[in-house]
Amino acid sequence: MHRHCDIFLSHSSQDKPYVNLLQEKLTKRGYRVWYDKTNINWGDNLQEKIEEGLEQSYKGIVVLSRHYLKLTKWIKFELERIKKVAGYFFFYTT
Repeated sequence: MHRHCDIFLSHSSQDKPYVNLLQEKLTKRGYRVWYDKTNINWGDNLQEKIEEGLEQSYKGIVVLSRHYLKLTKWIKFELERIKKVAGYFFFYTT
């Protein structure tokens, strides 16, 4: 499997202002970042695109917040896939 991204960003859409800054900083430091805002287009199958992004990433960063913890369906899906595909993950709190 060819990895196109260094980092997959997992987050709540309500945390976009913070995640936008994080994505910009990581990109400026030379990391290839998979971010839904830049990798998912209108009409795409959300679950398929996320799965694709996870498979193409070496690592995952989970942006934990009270908003994120309310997204039980996506938390379970993304965290399980990050552990299996990316191997490990980091946590950032907001």
